[in-house]
Amino acid sequence: MQEYLKFYKREKTNKKVVEIDYTLYEKLQYLSGEIYDANINQLICACINVYYSYVEENNNLYIAEKNKTDITVMRTVSFRESEYKKLESLKGKYSVSIYRLLNSAIKYVLDKSDIIMK
Repeated sequence: MQEYLKFYKREKTNKKVVEIDYTLYEKLQYLSGEIYDANINQLICACINVYYSYVEENNNLYIAEKNKTDITVMRTVSFRESEYKKLESLKGKYSVSIYRLLNSAIKYVLDKSDIIMK
């Protein structure tokens, strides 16, 4: 039964100010408000977990291209300590900024999702 539980054990969280592409942030807001019973922080952490698993399995980074017309917004995100360590691990291994990794993680999950966005 343990492998089917979707709950995390309590863990220390760290608040970080990060840059997120505005269109991605809007999609997270929609998912949080209309589709899932999860806040944006939880959605971001879930995206990091899925993305990290993908990178580790395939030994290949997915880097999302930034739309030149898209703006970035600064947001404070409460990361679970383990998720932020995953981003730092990828940053060290591939020499890619946290900003690029975070936005790529969100975009990767949204692209693979079967949810139709407004």
